[in-house]
Amino acid sequence: MTPSFPKRSATWSTLLLVGISAALVGGGAAFLALTFWWTLNGQEPHYLDAGVFYLAPALVSLLIGPLFWWLMILRPRRLTLRRGILVGILSSLVAHPLTWFLALVILSLSRRNTNLGSAYPINIGLEIHNPIELLQGSLVLSVLSLFYVGWITLIVGGVAGGVLARVVAHLRRNR
Repeated sequence: MTPSFPKRSATWSTLLLVGISAALVGGGAAFLALTFWWTLNGQEPHYLDAGVFYLAPALVSLLIGPLFWWLMILRPRRLTLRRGILVGILSSLVAHPLTWFLALVILSLSRRNTNLGSAYPINIGLEIHNPIELLQGSLVLSVLSLFYVGWITLIVGGVAGGVLARVVAHLRRNR
């Protein structure tokens, strides 16, 4: 299953498909992870408070997904199911710290205070005054989120990467 990518437009259309899919999957994975967290802690979901935590993963996935797809699949011209799954998993892994960084930047710029409920392990309403604190906070929060709900995002990313590899291979064969 190693179809070629003959035209430059095929590469851009593939990256567009990957970007849109990654953004939808990133937002969906965040929704599943937060819902799991609230259910695990016996809390009522705080969907309105968590808006930034759906937007940030979607935006980060919109950038990370096509980048990894291009680096690991398009550039070496090797489209396989295994590579699709690997790209999905690695993208999900790398997205965690970037998502937290973007979320903290948005929260700090908007001066919003949200803690996603009292059972959340870290109060997100941190007073952050400089970029170094943003970076440190995002690294700590990403380790915690990978520990608690990272398995959800890695599974979702791997499945999405595999499905996307199959879809792209099918589209390439039928051209």
